[in-house]
This record gives sequence, structure tokens and C-alpha cells, in this order.
Amino acid sequence: MALINTRMVSGENYSIAELFSGNKKIVIPDLQRDYCWGDKAHGNNKKNQVELVSGFVDSLIEMSNATDAGKEDQLLGLLYAYEHPVNHIQLCDGQQRLTTLYLLLGVLNQQTGQAFRKYLIKDEYKAGKEEIEDDDSLSEAEPFLQYAIRESTLYFLDDLVNKYFIRDNNHKAVEIKKQVWYFAEYDADPSIQSIISALAIIEGKLKEINDYLAFGEFISSKLKFLYYDMGSRLNGEETFVVINTTGEPLTATENLKPALIGGIKDVREREGYSKIWEEWETFFWRNRIKIESTADLGLNEFLTWFLKIKTKTEDIKSLKGINSSDLGSLEIYFQSFKELLMLVKESEKIRLVLNSVSRNTLDITSDKSIIKYLRDFPKTEKQEQQKILLPLLHFMTIVSQGENDVYQFLRRLRKNYYDSIRNGRKGNYVDWRYIIEIINTCVAKGLKNLTNILTFNELESIKKIQDIQVRVWYNDEEVIKDKLKETDREILEEWEDHTHFMGDLTPLLKVTNRKNGYQLDVEKVFCVKELQLYFVTYCQFISIKQQPSNNLLKNQYYLFRLCCDYDSNDFYTSEYGWFRCIQENRKDLHTKDWFFPIWEQLLEGNWGALLENINRNIFIYTIYNKDLNDSVLFKNDLLNTSKKTIDKFSFEEFENERLKDWGSYSHALSIIFVLMYFEVSLNKEKRLNVPQDLKQIGFRLFNESVSEDLRFRFGNITLAFHKAGSKYIYPDYFELMKKIETIRKKENRTEGQIIEVCSFFDTFIKSSSLLESIVEEIESTQEIG
Repeated sequence: MALINTRMVSGENYSIAELFSGNKKIVIPDLQRDYCWGDKAHGNNKKNQVELVSGFVDSLIEMSNATDAGKEDQLLGLLYAYEHPVNHIQLCDGQQRLTTLYLLLGVLNQQTGQAFRKYLIKDEYKAGKEEIEDDDSLSEAEPFLQYAIRESTLYFLDDLVNKYFIRDNNHKAVEIKKQVWYFAEYDADPSIQSIISALAIIEGKLKEINDYLAFGEFISSKLKFLYYDMGSRLNGEETFVVINTTGEPLTATENLKPALIGGIKDVREREGYSKIWEEWETFFWRNRIKIESTADLGLNEFLTWFLKIKTKTEDIKSLKGINSSDLGSLEIYFQSFKELLMLVKESEKIRLVLNSVSRNTLDITSDKSIIKYLRDFPKTEKQEQQKILLPLLHFMTIVSQGENDVYQFLRRLRKNYYDSIRNGRKGNYVDWRYIIEIINTCVAKGLKNLTNILTFNELESIKKIQDIQVRVWYNDEEVIKDKLKETDREILEEWEDHTHFMGDLTPLLKVTNRKNGYQLDVEKVFCVKELQLYFVTYCQFISIKQQPSNNLLKNQYYLFRLCCDYDSNDFYTSEYGWFRCIQENRKDLHTKDWFFPIWEQLLEGNWGALLENINRNIFIYTIYNKDLNDSVLFKNDLLNTSKKTIDKFSFEEFENERLKDWGSYSHALSIIFVLMYFEVSLNKEKRLNVPQDLKQIGFRLFNESVSEDLRFRFGNITLAFHKAGSKYIYPDYFELMKKIETIRKKENRTEGQIIEVCSFFDTFIKSSSLLESIVEEIESTQEIG
């Protein structure tokens, strides 16, 4: 039906045939972007970008071939526009789709003997004639689609329609630039170049069509847009600024919006959700990250959160799982998200918990900074945000937005997050999707409150997720803490907040239960004062490095932590590696079972003697055993005197046998421990002053330029502390290494000098009294047997 002089009604659906008819002109105003769907400039991967015409035409062909789709109207989404002057429909959004459809009809018109000419130009109304037969009058026919972005685009489109689409010719898109009506200045017009590219793509795609006429009828009569009247240019410009930026392609969210809102049949409801969507776009536009030029990325991420929660799916590749019926829920989640922003801004305790899991410092000066923080959240991979943010958002949406409820639930999520990344705790981690299920189950049973959710233990009643293990949410540690928190919540939460514990007090509860083999016992009556003593002692012990005096104690602590911090999954190779030891930032010392008896003895004081005894026994163990790691080393009771002794020949055996195989971490650790033990013994009470700004130890186990017979000797090891990513060495802090460095630094070293370096350490150890004094010292304190 042609709409000759009838104004378009906001909220009504219009087919392509109705849009391109009558006295109307569909105008692409000067505020719009260039046409760009024909350009290979779309996609996040710049090395593999694509054009959008192919996918769009493919979807139309698929829709037309579907039995039901070919018979029923198909809504392509919204057209945002305003009418000024009369019959001039100024597009604010929808330009790319509508232009592509117009070009498609033009090509189909060529292929069908002018069957769709009436949707391209309005020549029948110019002189009141049915047809215009002479070439001169054809030149006066105006296309229904008018590009007002620039004059060159307007003139080109006029010529394209009158001298290409509605002429009987066999020309193809690749020949357009050879036509007399194509001017050189068109080469500089990005819209024109994209249109030509689009036409070539369309021509190729139509080769897959058997019935051009039927396909054209489907395009013109079955495809419809929902018209939304912006009322004025001012409103149109504001909308354009929010949802578009010149030169940027349409994205997933822009294509999703018309599909969702267009699927609503009730006009008032449709207009209501259209306004709500605009509010979302405006919000994410105002709070976009600096590098983003549209609202789309922020809104897209929010929609992805929603879809992950809805489907309990970890990896979302498209937003097709969202449909029109989800719009109401989306609005509720959006309001919950805004409430979360307010809580973060106003609640210091909530900020403290968030900061304990994020790599960034939370800036609360604006919603924009908080949103950026949450989108970058937490401190590992971006995908990890779902472990905390998604369950929290779901909880706030369907359970509670109260500050204390959100705070307590967030604390539990923090604990669960650290369960997922820390050694010794990973078996406790509850997948975020099961937390969503726990919330849903509690709400469905009428148990819609924080306590029921935190204490949920009916695992058999929740829906199982394929390939995801169900783990206990309310475990024994939580049961014990709940009892203690009835009277001492503040102090328990202080312990939970410690960076080494992060919510899990299991080690603290185990160490006070020696009678039962340091097991977690829910029946035990725990004393908060006793637990506090253990907590304070541990905190003091791990901060020995910061104490101003007692260098001997510090050196022994360094040596002890060298073994305690060993982790087969985070260590070094025989060539180069990063070696996290002699520092307090490792968080898992208290989780090792062998540490519990040591922890108990720490309460008795005299830490220097305790650590010296432990290190002495480790040294003996190292001499007699090829491997050195906590899984075998700490099986032995390091607190008791070993019945083994060493003699002056044991070190030669160690060097000859242990150093020949550097293929495992445990062998490398034994070598490094012996070196450091010698350093501590040589320095006595001189502090091994590891620079505080260093976070890691770098070392080279051997110099490959050394001949094979020298390679596996202690003298071929260069050990030094240096900054990550640099070769800056601190030999002055280590006497033995300093002596080696003195020789090693000689430029243009000859083979003889290399041998000198390699043999120096061996000669020094064997010729000096150092090894002998160590042996005598150890033997004097041990039983000979």
C-alpha cells in the first residue's frame, strides 16, 4: 500500500514497499555516518576484519527459504526518525540496514526486468503518468532514498538509480567506475566506495537465488520495520550521539535492539521498552571507558552478564539467547547494577572487600570509574569476574539489596574466589553457576534471605550442571565460624581479612587440634583467645623480614622460606626462571600440614634456634637425598634431631652425584639450598640484605659455553638477585657470589679464565674451613648413631 500523503505513525510497522512509496523521501541527514557495510572494516580482530553485507543477505535468504518465514511478516527492528519537512523522513538510526535493502532491491530490479522499479524512484507521481517512457524524463526521477551526508553521495545515488538500476543493461558493479556518469571525485567519497563494494557482494550472493521475483517480493512486502518518531532534529541528534559514532560499524547490541523491541506486539509496551533501552544506552554512553567511542561495548558486557546468569553458561559467543520476554528482567538487573554502584560509593566495608580481590584501586569519584573497575574485575583474567560479580548481581536482583546482606554475601564470594586460585583450597571452590542455582533454589522454596543462602547444604535438591562438579557450599569450616561469630564476629572477620587467609580459617582451626591429628573438628569447643594467640604469632613470624634487628634470625628465616615457598607449579627451569622465595608474599605457608607443629613451637619463642635446627636438618637431608621438595622433605620431623650425620666426604658425593641431573625442579632446589646454606654459614650474623624492592630471584644454573666436564660443578653456577626483566645483579650481598663475580666480570674471558670461575667455588669450599666447620657444628649437636 502506497502512503502518498499520510504521515507515518510512531509505533506502527512499515514494510519496505510502504517506506519507499508515495511522496515520501527517506533522507540520511548530515548528522549520520557514512554508509560502511560494504567495507572490510568490521570485527575486533584487525587482521581478519569482514564486511557486513554478506551476513545480512545470507540471513535474508535463509528467512525467505524458511516455510513459515516466507509467509509471515519479519520484523527487522526499529527505525528511529523524525519527519521534517512533510514527507521527508530523516533517519537517526537504521541507515545501514535500510540502505543495504535499497541496494538489494536495485540489483533485483535489474535481474527481473524492472519488477521493483516502483520501490526505487517515484517517477509515476511526477507527471501523473503510469510510466515514463523517454530518457529525458527519466533523468528527473528522484530516488526514494536520499543521502544528504554530502552532495557527491546524493548525486551518485541519483545516477546509480536512474542510469544503472532502472536501465536495461548487463553492467556489473565492477564496471560502475567506467561509466560516463561516474566522476573522479567519487573516489574520495567513503559512502560511494562502500556502496559499490556492497553491490558487488550482493551480485555474488544472488547467484544462490533460484527465484529472483519471489525473493524480491519477500524483501519488499514481508520485511518490516517498527517506526519510532523522535519528534525533532534535536532529539534525533541526541539519540544519534548516544548510539553511534561516525565511521563505526553496527555492533551486536545495535542489531539486537530492534529484534527484541520489534518482537513486542503491544504498542505501548513496545514504546515503553524502547525508552528503557535508550536509558541503558545513555547510561553506558555517559559511563563509557575512555577508549570506547560508543555505548555499545558497555551495554554489550552488561547483556552478556545477564545471559550468563540466565543460561548459566561460562562462554557467551553471541547474544541470541536474549529474547523480548527478557526485557523486563533486564531492566530489574540494570536497576540492581545501579544500586550496586551506589553501595560501592557509600559503603567503605564493601569497597574494602572488593579491593581485596582486584588488581586496581577503586576510585569512587564517579559512576564511570566504578563501572570501569567492575568491568576490569577482579585481578586475574577478565573472565574471572563471573566468580564474584555475577552471583552478587543475581543476589541483589532477587534476594536483597541491603548493605549488610550484600556485604556478607560478598565476603563469602571472596572466600570462594580465593578457593579457586590458591593451592590447598581448590577442592573447596563452588562453581559460580551452582551459586546461582543455590540462590534460585532458596527463592523457589520461599527461603529468600541471606542466612538460608549462606547455610544452604541440600546439594541433592539443586539442578546439576553438566561436567561441573557439585561441592559443599556450607562446609565444616563455615559451621565452626558461624558458632564463633555469634559472640566474636568482629575478630573472626579480622582474621578472614588477612591476605594469607582471605576468608578461610581452616589452618587456624586445625593447628589448635593436635590431639586429633590437626583435623577440622566441628564438635571441638574452640577458644577464641587461643585462636587469637596463634593468629598473632603467625602474623609476626611471616613479617620477620620487616623487623629492624636480629640479622641471624632473618637469615635463617630466608633459608627456611626458600623451601617453604617451593611450588612445583611455580618454580624455575635449569636455565632461567623466576623463583619466588625469601619473601613474605607467598600466601600458602600456613596451609601446609607439616607447618602445624612448627607453628605450635613458635608460640614458645626462641625462633632463631628453632629455625636454625630446621635448616640444619634440611641441609643434612639435602646431602643424602637427590630430591628436595615439601612433599618428601617435610614428611620427616624437622623439629627432632636427626640420627644421621655428615662427614667431609659427603659433599663430594653430593657434588658428583646430585649435580649431574638438573632436569627436575627438586634437584635445582637442593642445589640452591646448599648454596644459600653456605652463604648463611659464611656470613654468620651479617644480614643477607635482600633489597626490599626485589620481588623475585633470577639465577642461571650453568654456563652452556663451559665444557661438559665442567658444566655440572658448583663452580659453574652463577646465582644472583636481580629485578624481573633485567640483568642487574647484587653480588655484594652474597660473599661467595661476590668472589665468583670478581672473576666472571673479566671481559673477553679465555677458556682458562672460564675454568678459573668454574673451579673457584669448589676450591674455596674444599680448601677453606667452611665445610669442615659446618660438619663439626652439626655433629656436635646431633646424636652419632
